[in-house]
Amino acid sequence: MAKPGFSFPNARVLPRFRRNWCASVFLLAFSVAALQSSAFAAKRPSVNKTAAENIFDPPYVAALATANRFLYSLQMHDQENALLLLTTAAKKTCSEDRLAMMFSPDSTISYEIARGRKVKSGRYIFPVALFEIGSHHRWARPRYSQITVIKTADHDWAIEKLPWAAR
Repeated sequence: MAKPGFSFPNARVLPRFRRNWCASVFLLAFSVAALQSSAFAAKRPSVNKTAAENIFDPPYVAALATANRFLYSLQMHDQENALLLLTTAAKKTCSEDRLAMMFSPDSTISYEIARGRKVKSGRYIFPVALFEIGSHHRWARPRYSQITVIKTADHDWAIEKLPWAAR
């Protein structure tokens, strides 16, 4: 005679399950809920926002490359290539003594460039951190500044504002 309540048609195959069907249903429901919550736990940004943040226009990339080339020339003490990347206005704002000191082989310079921003068409500003270790320094501290890159009249990119001029 069948017992009142829930029963499975094939009771011989699932005797343990039939006895503990409430606990099994609870365990199954808990497992499904846990899998769903872990799958969706990581908050994913909207597709449009991510796409907009990761797409850069070609002028931004060219300006970033120019800033990187200038700072790399500074790091490698290559004054000739660095001066080629400067605008006339930038050359006038910095004294020859300051340039000579920045390119001296006695100092070790390293840099970090952060994500820049477009100020207007053909002009970008990049935050930089300069690390300089001279012969008399034991530790390097970052000096935070900015480097301004502009598109010149002959469609080249050049440094308009030097990082140590922006304080």
